[in-house]
Amino acid sequence: MRNSYLVGVSLLSFGLSYTGLIQAEEAVVKVKDGGLRVSFGDAAFRIGGRAQFDAAWVDDDITEIPSGTDVRRARVFIKGNIDKNWGYKVQYDFSEHVMKDMFITYKGLGFGNITIGQFAPPMFLESYTSSKWTTMIERAVVDNFALDRELGIGFDHSGDNYSIYASITGDNMEADETGDDAYSLVGRFTYAPMHSEGNVLHFGATLGLLEASDDGVSYGARPGSKVDGGAKLVSNGVGDAEKQTVAGIEVATVMGSFSAQAEYISAMVSGRDSTEDEDYSAYYVAATWFVTGESRSYYVDGGIFDQPIMTRNAWELAARYDHVDLSDDSNGIAKNEGDLDTITLGLNFYPTKSIRFSLNLIQSESDLESGGEEDVKIVQFRSQLVF
Repeated sequence: MRNSYLVGVSLLSFGLSYTGLIQAEEAVVKVKDGGLRVSFGDAAFRIGGRAQFDAAWVDDDITEIPSGTDVRRARVFIKGNIDKNWGYKVQYDFSEHVMKDMFITYKGLGFGNITIGQFAPPMFLESYTSSKWTTMIERAVVDNFALDRELGIGFDHSGDNYSIYASITGDNMEADETGDDAYSLVGRFTYAPMHSEGNVLHFGATLGLLEASDDGVSYGARPGSKVDGGAKLVSNGVGDAEKQTVAGIEVATVMGSFSAQAEYISAMVSGRDSTEDEDYSAYYVAATWFVTGESRSYYVDGGIFDQPIMTRNAWELAARYDHVDLSDDSNGIAKNEGDLDTITLGLNFYPTKSIRFSLNLIQSESDLESGGEEDVKIVQFRSQLVF
């Protein structure tokens, strides 16, 4: 399968090169924030990526959680437009040795766009925001309920103050399972009555109907860090599951250099035959403040936060509280059912738009239904380059 990826990327590169040669006299080449942008007529493409290097020092309790270092992401992408109606993106992660994105988008409908290929289904503010611009090093605990990239078809439409995303997907390019693929039907709606620079009010909702695979459904939560994989302090699931219904609500605001956001997620897992349903939930609240006066940027067409509005030497303070409840155990198959509470304090420094250094202080406390408790403390550092 890896050969097919290389062939696909090679063909795409050849096509871009061929188009550029034909219209070389019209080409406009720009280098911005370290990335390359080339346009010629209605066609254009951009080459960019990210590199994230993590280190974590862990004071564990009962569960052994190793300290260590990790190349968390090392991605390169090519995206652009063939003409005014057709776009595409190809993104490969060298740290995981996997293709992350590979899709084409049709923009000629006039009332929205259609995407076909492998992409991230639209779920939750925290999960749909790029890992480059989430405030903390790790996403909030609600991300445990989000889908990874999958193959399928999606539709998106946005107006002056709202966006609608929907998708139906199946397996991803890395999976090699026999039998029918489990399908996922997901939709997300966002509404922003205010969305000027430094003044944002955002609301959103996600609903997902997810068919269970032959292995059932399982959830787990780590103590705020995934360096070297990490260990899950709480976990639960349904082995004989039929489907999942995942619903989430979200709210966020930006007031100058201050911003806050919160989400609540509920997941109901339906069992087959006599297997009882189980309910899990998670939520978080977070706040951030740019000491140096900058502000978070917001895109209506997607309902997400993006690169901070800044030039150089920006400092940001942040705090977040996460809670996940995986204590429902009506089927009696769980091993570590319980609750996990995590407090994270963060400090971010942006010497330029392309470079970011982050320091997180994390404390996680688990409370298992079996009576066990754990208290884990972590110091995590990240250096990031975006181009």
